[in-house]
Amino acid sequence: MEVEALLAVPKSLDLLQWTLVRDQIEVLDGLECWDKVAPFATLQQAAISGLVIIVNISQFRSDAIIVQCHDEPRVVPLPDAEPRDIDKLISRFSGALSITEERTKTKTIQAILRLLWTGIVKPIVAELRAIGVPHGSRIWWLPTYRLSLLPLHAAGPYKSNMPNLPDIYISSYIPMFETLLRSRHNPLDQFNSRLLVVAHPDPYAHQTLQHVYEEIRLVREVTPVGSNLIGQGTSRDALLTSLQTHRWVHMAAHGSQNLFDPFASSFFRLRDGLLTLLDISSTTLPPVQLAYLSACHSAFTGETPDEAIHLAAAVHFAGFRSVIGSLYAVADVDGPIVAKEVYEHLRRLAEQEGGTMDYTNAAEALNVATRVLRDMRVPVDRWINYVHIGA
Repeated sequence: MEVEALLAVPKSLDLLQWTLVRDQIEVLDGLECWDKVAPFATLQQAAISGLVIIVNISQFRSDAIIVQCHDEPRVVPLPDAEPRDIDKLISRFSGALSITEERTKTKTIQAILRLLWTGIVKPIVAELRAIGVPHGSRIWWLPTYRLSLLPLHAAGPYKSNMPNLPDIYISSYIPMFETLLRSRHNPLDQFNSRLLVVAHPDPYAHQTLQHVYEEIRLVREVTPVGSNLIGQGTSRDALLTSLQTHRWVHMAAHGSQNLFDPFASSFFRLRDGLLTLLDISSTTLPPVQLAYLSACHSAFTGETPDEAIHLAAAVHFAGFRSVIGSLYAVADVDGPIVAKEVYEHLRRLAEQEGGTMDYTNAAEALNVATRVLRDMRVPVDRWINYVHIGA
């Protein structure tokens, strides 16, 4: 019986009936603790491939809690991180993104990244080094309050001969422990990485994405493409149906965040309407691996401070274990470069390991791709835009 049907019970349900319904839910796979706080030992399993860092911002005190798989959690006090300070940083960051003069924009954003480093990330990195986390390890961020609106993954001193966070560790984000736990359980085989390519270069009411076809050409050269859905002739049903039969999906299109109705946020207008966050999050997908969302605003959280309600998270919730997204509008010219570097790195690793491309290497591949942008001296706002969510 579906969970929705089990929960659709009269409000007058007595305690005995409620207990029976609860028992029926608890036998469903993955819902054993649906109405309980998960035991800490269960949460620790999320850190089996790398530490999970909860950053808790509060008016009473702020701390980072480093969750380890086999040891006690480590608490890192963050006395300089107060809610009002985070609010100011968010306001400054939002304003910086609208600055048209590139040098001023870069200086402003780097100043914000330095404040994130000194107030939050630097003490955490010091603790990670103290407990012996090797250079280049993966770490998972679980930010609270409105911290999800800031690029923690790009924090750093931004001074000559001093490493920034992307030079030290490979960052991913998770919206909650449960999604990463699901990604850790029931390992998938790596022998079916057929890619669904979805492209929408000329959407209604948006500026044309000039480099989409170049991006798709490069993706096809590197990856085992299964199907293509390109242009406005594609329907929502066709796309959602195709998602049922592909382990990987690459979407090159505009994304749009709706701050007033987050579930109405969308990727693009298809033949029969918009593909919305609600469409994706309400779709039950089979075991799926990687979603690359080369779209604007696919990971922007807007003004929902404690809810990771954005397109990238919706795809993650829907079943994709690893998601690449963007915080805000992507520079069209960067799309082909980043996509090419990501898939080429995944292919290189597969060749080295004698297997097929592995979705769990996506965060590393994205770190390599953004390093390429950094080496090209592109403005800082263009490479810190890219984020990885999930396993």
